[in-house]
Amino acid sequence: MAQPAGGLARSGAQRGGGAPPKNTFNVAFWQLDASKMTCDVVFWQLDASKMTWHVIFWQLDASKMTRDVIFWQLDASKMTRDVILVA
Repeated sequence: MAQPAGGLARSGAQRGGGAPPKNTFNVAFWQLDASKMTCDVVFWQLDASKMTWHVIFWQLDASKMTRDVIFWQLDASKMTRDVILVA
């Protein structure tokens, strides 16, 4: 995955709970725009068996005293989302 200008890219967002479900591909990406004091976060999961994409996007405004999101994990087997935050 190419690293965007001024951004931070990570792969392998699966954390805890063992291996990711079979036939899936998980990627986490986030970028901090210091000039705007915002943090844009994108997470998506490709389910190769179903050929579908699940895309989640949200923006945090640091000027409003929001927390920074490290990443969030999508558990396809339970269809739940775990958000990991830092103070």
